[in-house]
Amino acid sequence: MLFNLIEGEIKDMPVDSEYRTKFNKSSMELAGMGERVLGFCHSFLDKEKFPKGFAFDNEEVNFPLDELTFVGLMAMIDPPRANVPEAVAKCKSAGIKVIMVTGDHPITAAAIAKNVGIITGLSRPGEQQHR
Repeated sequence: MLFNLIEGEIKDMPVDSEYRTKFNKSSMELAGMGERVLGFCHSFLDKEKFPKGFAFDNEEVNFPLDELTFVGLMAMIDPPRANVPEAVAKCKSAGIKVIMVTGDHPITAAAIAKNVGIITGLSRPGEQQHR
């Protein structure tokens, strides 16, 4: 389920193929710029079962994770340090093969690696370069 806040009013919006296409395009575009893309959702919890001060446990999940409502996307950038491109260039000129290990989405990782000079000339975002 998806809600859209329009003019102070919450309206139910269908999650159809057009919406999914826009969603995927937006998230891939942001990731392609090297940004981390996070999705947010919410759920209304029963006040009796989850009173104020309830100890939510992420390890032993003690709250519902179904029937969530998608709220939106947020993108943030965690740029590499300013000296990384120069360090990569020096390593490459010394014959050192530079690799990047990350937990980022492959498209985000590719954009960052391209920005710092680790990879060049990819035909598609997220495509791995093997040399």
